[in-house]
Amino acid sequence: MPAPSGAHANDAELRALRQQADELKNTVRQLQQRIDALEKKDDAPWVPATNAPAPASTAPAPSAPNAAERVAPAAKASVDDKVVTLRKSWRRISTGKTQADVKETLGPPSKETLINGKVVWYYYYAGLGAGSVFFNGDGHISSSQPPSLGWDF
Repeated sequence: MPAPSGAHANDAELRALRQQADELKNTVRQLQQRIDALEKKDDAPWVPATNAPAPASTAPAPSAPNAAERVAPAAKASVDDKVVTLRKSWRRISTGKTQADVKETLGPPSKETLINGKVVWYYYYAGLGAGSVFFNGDGHISSSQPPSLGWDF
């Protein structure tokens, strides 16, 4: 007759495996939702891909300065129009601008990290690539790299 502790260990292991399976199912479900959203990308404004759900509206308030440059193109705009909008936005990113300036111009980053104690923001664009903005200790841009797919900067 097996010891009761062995049966208990098997039950605990089985529960742990079931929990892992449930977590994996949830992850797969979330990834499928993201894939579905990307496949319907033409219906959404051109913004960096993020892990968080997109806000209800990405259009700035009508009274915002330079609103025409920051407004995402119409939902059915061509990819060329979207690339032009991104190109104009990235051209406004320059050394010395603040994190607030970058967020106003490009929106929130897809990812934020620290490298050697310095803040780095990454922007990922489906089908185009990625760009990055590096900030010095006082929160101003020290350097940046726009997405490189056919961009003549």
